[in-house]
Amino acid sequence: MNSAWRRACLVCVALCVVLVVAYLPTWREMFALWTKTETYTHGPLVPLISAWLVWRVRKELTAFDPTFSMWGVFLMLGAAVVWALADIVQVSAARHFAVLTMLVGVIVAVFGFQISRALLFPIAFLYFAVPFGDFLTEPMMEQTADFTVAALQWTGIPVYREARHLQVPSGSWAVVEACSGTRYLIASVMLGALFSYLFYRSTKRRVLFMMAAIVIPIVGNWVRAYMIVMVGHITNNKYGLGADHVLFGWVFFGVLIYALFAIGARWREDDDTSPSLPSIIGATTQHQPTKYAEWRVPAISTAAAAIVPWLVPLAASDATAANTPTVVSPAGWVAREAGTSSWRPQLSGGRGVAHVELTAPDGRGGVTLYRAIYAGQRGEARMVRFGNEFRDTRMIESAAVKSRAHRVLSDGTHASQRSGMEYEGRERGLVRVTRGTFVIAGSTFADPYRAKLALAASQLTGRGDTSLAVVWSALARDADEARATLDAFERAAGAALTEK
Repeated sequence: MNSAWRRACLVCVALCVVLVVAYLPTWREMFALWTKTETYTHGPLVPLISAWLVWRVRKELTAFDPTFSMWGVFLMLGAAVVWALADIVQVSAARHFAVLTMLVGVIVAVFGFQISRALLFPIAFLYFAVPFGDFLTEPMMEQTADFTVAALQWTGIPVYREARHLQVPSGSWAVVEACSGTRYLIASVMLGALFSYLFYRSTKRRVLFMMAAIVIPIVGNWVRAYMIVMVGHITNNKYGLGADHVLFGWVFFGVLIYALFAIGARWREDDDTSPSLPSIIGATTQHQPTKYAEWRVPAISTAAAAIVPWLVPLAASDATAANTPTVVSPAGWVAREAGTSSWRPQLSGGRGVAHVELTAPDGRGGVTLYRAIYAGQRGEARMVRFGNEFRDTRMIESAAVKSRAHRVLSDGTHASQRSGMEYEGRERGLVRVTRGTFVIAGSTFADPYRAKLALAASQLTGRGDTSLAVVWSALARDADEARATLDAFERAAGAALTEK
């Protein structure tokens, strides 16, 4: 390694360390997800794999001297702006992508565009370290349940399905988060990308192999779920439960990946004559190596990006917002404060809470109302975040829960209906129907993603982040009776139900 490369590596490491220290809380978030969530345990290995990929071609790389690139500066500063916006609205995934992109910007700025382009895959591979993909869990759970039911019926096993809860003659099964196959899919895509880069040269083969790396774990997970139910059914639940369940899943996935790689290796191209790395970089006239004076721009840009966490404006947060939401008590309904044993949704972090139980005028129906106000939404004090649900813990853990969009009846007219979400589940032999909505800047939202966007727009336009989560629930002998009680309450409460 010549002196130009040694200087470039030293500067790159120094600038990356500065950015990691400046954004340490965000890196801690990522590390916590790597260590606490099984889906992302591969995270710490990703930088090591990328470093190994670069090490493999170190001799070819040193044939060219590093040259400063302004593109890297633009990338780094752009990522800092994205991080600032994501931090204001508290979008963790965007923050994670942004801090990694800042490091990529440093690499491009210090080593130059041509060398960075030659190392495109090792650099892009770093993004597998970002904890991302939870949004796939719900649809993949539904697909797994659909396939399992269809396969059981095709093999002549009678099955009754309620949401993601399956009942067969030998017992009951539930398709939960661990059954979604998200972990298998993410691991397969990462390993498939690495395999296709190392063993293929043509774009066609790489694309085909990546398609297989996506389809095989999805279909394989469907088959795995069906086989586990069949094993349990045939053995009268002697096998297929507990440790057997987990062990079979990983062994089955291991066999699938081995088969995928074994078949893919039959068409490997890594032994073929292929362009050398210097020719990929370009056999053009070499630039002069970057001098220390030219590193002033990336150094100053790194310093500018590093102070962003201290410059993020907090004016968008409502530090002086009201601490307690108003109690809604429609005429004729008798309200009393809910006790510690009363039903409550899985919502936390609110600045103030109004939790009451209301009895209908005829005394035959009751509603539990939960209203939480949120302001200064940062960290665990955010309204829309993972873990905050309109449902209670029992409904969240149950696979037999029905959900659908709901239109809140403010005064019984179609024009005044507002967005909400409804959940239905069984509780102590009865049926509980729960409805909820997020209220942001006077508008209601059922979908958390739309609520997050609305909250971001409210903050960025200077209207603050004071928001309200409203949840109301009824327990009755059947779903129709519970819905009738909730409808009557909505009409009686009117617009006050969703007002702060």
